[in-house]
Amino acid sequence: MAFSIKTWVDRLSEFPNRRRLDSTGIANTYDVTRAEGNVSVEGDKINAANLNDLESRISEAFNETVDKSTSATSTLLTSGWTGSEAPYSITVSVTGAKSEPTRIEVQPTTDATAAQWAAWRAAFIRGGGQGTDSLTLLADGDKPEIDIPIAVTIRGDVS
Repeated sequence: MAFSIKTWVDRLSEFPNRRRLDSTGIANTYDVTRAEGNVSVEGDKINAANLNDLESRISEAFNETVDKSTSATSTLLTSGWTGSEAPYSITVSVTGAKSEPTRIEVQPTTDATAAQWAAWRAAFIRGGGQGTDSLTLLADGDKPEIDIPIAVTIRGDVS
């Protein structure tokens, strides 16, 4: 189930800020009650029930997104980078990527060498776009001079 948006409604009244002070019988102690006049719309209350409902809907939507994640691997080949100056670009095949925006996380694989990690960091790699089963990355720093194996996690509807 996708996240369902609740349309919250404001309370509308004739005198929204008017309050009445009722004496409690104790010196300088009063109860404050609304004296808003005609109330045309009750509106939604900000209370535990509504806030807990919001938390539950967010949690369900988040868990659904996480459950629909997929992982893939690819390699950023030295020969695949294009451009004569930064940002350099590379497009790699990533099964499960879609043409519409999806949350994608990319980093070197756990078995990447120290040199590959150093090249990744020096390149300042960021997302540049996505297509059906492809991902474009940009390097704002140094053009990598070593192949970098990457792990890709795609979050969201990957069906």
